[in-house]
Amino acid sequence: MRVEDLTLFLKVVEFGSFSAVAQLLDLPRANISRRINELEKELGTRLFIRTTRQLSLTSQGAQYYSQVNTIIQDLELANSALTEQTKSLTGKVKIGVLLGSEESLNIAISAFMDKHPTVCIESRFTNNSFADMFQYGLDFAMHIGKLHDSSFIGRHLGTFSRMVVASPDYLARHGRPTSPEQLLGQRILAFRWPDASLESHWSIGGRDWPIQPNLISNHYGQMIQAAVNGNGIGYLPYVMAYPFLKDNRLEILFNGLETDVEDVWLLYPSREGITATAKALMEHIIATLPDFLPEKY
Repeated sequence: MRVEDLTLFLKVVEFGSFSAVAQLLDLPRANISRRINELEKELGTRLFIRTTRQLSLTSQGAQYYSQVNTIIQDLELANSALTEQTKSLTGKVKIGVLLGSEESLNIAISAFMDKHPTVCIESRFTNNSFADMFQYGLDFAMHIGKLHDSSFIGRHLGTFSRMVVASPDYLARHGRPTSPEQLLGQRILAFRWPDASLESHWSIGGRDWPIQPNLISNHYGQMIQAAVNGNGIGYLPYVMAYPFLKDNRLEILFNGLETDVEDVWLLYPSREGITATAKALMEHIIATLPDFLPEKY
C-alpha cells in the first residue's frame, strides 16, 4: 500500500468523482479507477458506492477516510518539519514581548541567534498582543490571560501565579497589610483587560476580595512601574514581577496564600501566514523558555 494511493483516495472523496481528480492530476480516468480498485482489493472491502450519476462512501469507506486523513496530515506535518530543519533560516522576525519577561526571553533568543546568525530578530514590548499584532506587523506575540479573539492561534507557554506586591517605600509610608481584609483603605493598582473588563476583586487564599482602585491601567508595564515607584499595591503575574522582586524593588504580600494563575501564550494570526523562520523561533522559545523561567511560577 502506497502513500500516493491513500492520498489519491482522499482526493477522490474531496472532489466527489474520478473524473474531477483525473482532470486535476492530468491523468486518465481509467488510471484513477484502477488504483482505487486495487486499494479496495488490498483492503478487502468496498470504499465507494458507484452509480452512473453518483460516487459516495460506504460506511467502512467513511471511517477509513477519517482515519487516513488524520494520518496523511500528520505525515505532511512531519515531512514539512524535517524539511524546514534542513533549510538555512534567514530574514527578519518581529515579536511582541511582555515587560518583565525579557530577562528569560533574551537567553532563549541568544541561543537561537547563535545557531542562526543570519536571522534578524526585532522585539517590541507589547501589552495588547491582539491589536499590536497588526499595528506593528508582528509575526507572533506573548499574551497573558484569556484568549479574547478566536481568530488568533495560541500556543501555550506556561501557567504563572499572580502575586500581591508593593514597594518597600510604599509599605514604609502606608503600613504593611498582614491579611487581605486590610487591603481596604490601601492604594490599589487595578488592571483593565483587553476586552475592557476591569478588575473588581482579587482572589487570595481561596476567597475573592473586593478592591477599590486608585490607579487603573490596561498596561502591565505602567502598573509595574507604578508599584515600583510606591504608588500602590498591585496584583501582578509573577513572571513579570520577578526581576523587581529579585532586586528587592518589590516585595510579596500574603506569601503562602493561594492566588489566581494566568496562562501565558504565544499568539500568531494563522498557520499559513507564518514564515519558516518565525515558526522555528517560536518553536525554539516554546521548547526552551521554561528552562530559564524563575523557579517560583
